[in-house]
Amino acid sequence: MFSKMSASRKSEYDSWTKMIWCLLNICKKEGISRSKCSKNIHEFSAKSANYDEDSVDDFIVGNFDKIREASYGWKNFYECLKCNDPESNYHHITESITMKIYNNIKQDFELNLAKMLHPPMIVHFNKEDKYDIFTVKSCKESYAHLKCKLKVKDKWETKQFIDLWLKDSKIRVFDKVVFETPPLVCDTKNFNTWVDFKIVKEPSIETARDYWAE
Repeated sequence: MFSKMSASRKSEYDSWTKMIWCLLNICKKEGISRSKCSKNIHEFSAKSANYDEDSVDDFIVGNFDKIREASYGWKNFYECLKCNDPESNYHHITESITMKIYNNIKQDFELNLAKMLHPPMIVHFNKEDKYDIFTVKSCKESYAHLKCKLKVKDKWETKQFIDLWLKDSKIRVFDKVVFETPPLVCDTKNFNTWVDFKIVKEPSIETARDYWAE
């Protein structure tokens, strides 16, 4: 596919870095090893007359762990291909890539949500160390718009994500809701509704003041 890229995209630094970020993010997201990722980056970069192996290695080393989820990825990669090779039809490829496979959506989804078994409900963790509770029905209504790709008998099919997730036996799940304050230790199988006081997260600062004497 790199052969279809224009010479300027391989040679101009700005265009080159955007494509490298695409490759870095794609490889990180899809679980492709660092060595294979580096090989692909070098293969793309070597098409340029300005190619310098050591400089490319330095860029990979300095940026491999700085994944930019919100910027470049599959969609940008195929848009570049389509731009450089307008006679080829990449539309169907772009469409299928922008719709993630089930396991990828599941991984992102469970960063903030989990299922409760007793009673059956869904817990949503927000950014303020707080949580919201959904009924299973309201959760299905809230996330009915999420579609995903699932392989069924060697064929990719479009499915409603939330229906698959709720029936999945290997999702993030808690047995029951409890309220256990320190020094009690909550079983990891249970969802503890206790939230630490904000002061717990404040760093300790040493001073010359003798609080004990005071």
